[in-house]
Amino acid sequence: MDEEQGRTPEKDEPEASSEQVSWRRFGEFFANILRLERTVARLDQDNRQLRNQVTALQRMVDDHNGQLKAILATLETSIASRIESAADRAAIDAVVRLLETRADQDQSDS
Repeated sequence: MDEEQGRTPEKDEPEASSEQVSWRRFGEFFANILRLERTVARLDQDNRQLRNQVTALQRMVDDHNGQLKAILATLETSIASRIESAADRAAIDAVVRLLETRADQDQSDS
């Protein structure tokens, strides 16, 4: 009967083979989907860990920022105090020189 229809048993084998190829492709496709799902799950977990690390680092940066502001305020106060002290000394020296100059002038006038 197969010969009457023009088919030989050998021609039926490629059809079975193509069915196997089709199932194999489906299996590969399904395996790829499972691999992708596992990869996405790992990436989600990594993303959560990285976000936690970023949050911890941001806290550290904020702490350091606060410490730097405190140090800067201390330095500004210290520098302002030194400048004020130097200005006071310069003013005192100027007054002393002025008084010495006047005393010298008074002595030379007499």
